[in-house]
Amino acid sequence: KKQRELAQAIKRARFLGLLPYVIR
Repeated sequence: KKQRELAQAIKRARFLGLLPYVIR
């Protein structure tokens, strides 16, 4: 259960990190 939460958090962080590049 914890592993899945961690994976989702990482995916979200990566998405938020790439968002600025997409907006530019």
